[in-house]
Amino acid sequence: MRLEEGRYYIFTKVKNIVLPGGEVNLMLTGPDGKKYLLPLERYNDYNLETKTEIECKVDKINCSGKVFLEPEHPYYREGESYFFTLTGTTAAGTNSGGDHIVEVSDFRGGLFNVSASLLKENIFPGSRVKLRVERISKGKIIFAPPVKRDDLDTLEEGRSYRFRVDRTIFGTDYETYYVVIDLNGKEHLLNTRYYSHYGLTPGGEFTGRVIRYSHGRGRSIEPDNPWYLPGQIIEVTVGSSVASETGDGFITEVFDGNGFSHSLLLESIPLMDVLRCRVVKLKKGRPVLEPVAD
Repeated sequence: MRLEEGRYYIFTKVKNIVLPGGEVNLMLTGPDGKKYLLPLERYNDYNLETKTEIECKVDKINCSGKVFLEPEHPYYREGESYFFTLTGTTAAGTNSGGDHIVEVSDFRGGLFNVSASLLKENIFPGSRVKLRVERISKGKIIFAPPVKRDDLDTLEEGRSYRFRVDRTIFGTDYETYYVVIDLNGKEHLLNTRYYSHYGLTPGGEFTGRVIRYSHGRGRSIEPDNPWYLPGQIIEVTVGSSVASETGDGFITEVFDGNGFSHSLLLESIPLMDVLRCRVVKLKKGRPVLEPVAD
């Protein structure tokens, strides 16, 4: 059988596995007989390690066929409404629509970010508010619809442009974004999680290429990497290796000259301490590497 995006399935727990870098994952067997990994740190309140079977939604299947799972939340369901309490705390910044982000708590004391536009005007700290759970992603409750991506329709795909960083904003998806302005004065969003190591600051400028990460998805801005170019050959230092969850090869952690780590899927455990790799492309602030023959 083939798993379908958006549907729920029962997965069987196999064991814990530690990936290069120390991240602990739960290995699961799907109804299709394949193995899948679930990062445990995102689901500390789910008590997943006490269960033998876990119901998960197939949250996403990317262009390479990798499946991302979202286990069923122990208390909340997407599309349902629940009562929360306004704490009175305003989170740092505003969301992409210019609204303030406020904080609410639930019956367990858990804290969540909410756009002030979803609340009535006459509320005050301690008010009980009813909110609809729009989606649950990576263990986080999100009350607003996903941010509509700008398809960069005024810019040509494949070309590079200069952009100016205007400010950073805070989203109801618990992420922060750079607001960047193109040559036409139009605003676009870049997730700071992918580019914080680039040294981007409000008032600064950078060159970025308009690309499409995969077929059927909108275009995005990929800032030029400060260190690497596509096609460049670099040397990386070999770290630890573990068998892939599918049993097809070994996931090997390597380190580049700037101290950043990368994961390579290799047919066998490397015998050398140093590997030569080609920068295939840049994606979300990181080079995608492939080993090259000496």
